[in-house]
Amino acid sequence: MELPAESGLSNDRCPTERRCSIGAPASDDGQTIHSGRYRLGPVGVATTIRREPISAFPGPKQFDIVYRFEPGAYTAINCRSATTYETYHTYPEYGLALYSEHIFTDLAADTADDTPAYETPASKIN
Repeated sequence: MELPAESGLSNDRCPTERRCSIGAPASDDGQTIHSGRYRLGPVGVATTIRREPISAFPGPKQFDIVYRFEPGAYTAINCRSATTYETYHTYPEYGLALYSEHIFTDLAADTADDTPAYETPASKIN
């Protein structure tokens, strides 16, 4: 099911099935390894995950929440707005950073009488 146009989520964020392991070649850096749109009850979520070189990580001071596991190994979360957050997970042993962006939006009721008719929570929207 397509997200309604008024949902505020771009319809060009189509799910991909490409998966990328941590040990993938550096030539995969900068590539989206997953993107998808999901419905969580009355909320739509567009998620994108990219593999990047560790040099793309801007450093821990740029983030709202940071956890350092060991030197150079971070999980960092930035709340860009009330509806958008981004994360970095760094893997210095691979020279890798995984970047994710999540955009949330309220979904309008989709029935003629405006009664909410939402799908099972966490269903993928194709």
